[in-house]
Amino acid sequence: MIKVLLKVTLAFIVLMVLFYLAIFGMLSFLEPCENRIIQSVFSPNKKYKVVLFQRDCGATTSFSSQISLLKSKEKLEDSGNIYIAKGYPKNFTIEWQDNNHIIITLPKQKVYKIKKELNSIVIEYKILGQ
Repeated sequence: MIKVLLKVTLAFIVLMVLFYLAIFGMLSFLEPCENRIIQSVFSPNKKYKVVLFQRDCGATTSFSSQISLLKSKEKLEDSGNIYIAKGYPKNFTIEWQDNNHIIITLPKQKVYKIKKELNSIVIEYKILGQ
């Protein structure tokens, strides 16, 4: 009787773990946000790229302008790692001065995140009209 109870308990635990993994796996693919790449600009040595994109996370949030600095073969998968601001990504200019220095010209926006250095690369921001 104890062996039967132990087998039933073990089977129940295995089924619960599999159910949890199935639900967790399905939910991880339901990314509520969508990224639309506007521009990618590679460094002179092609080791890195700067990606300007628009991020839309549904009806409860507004569009945002975002920028990521990635290795050249890396795919954009998440939110911006160097710049996030409210609004559409219009009137942006991205220029590599050399392999270690980027100048980004952009409109005045409400900024949520701004990094001035990543991976030993200096990022300079210039606001249009200022």
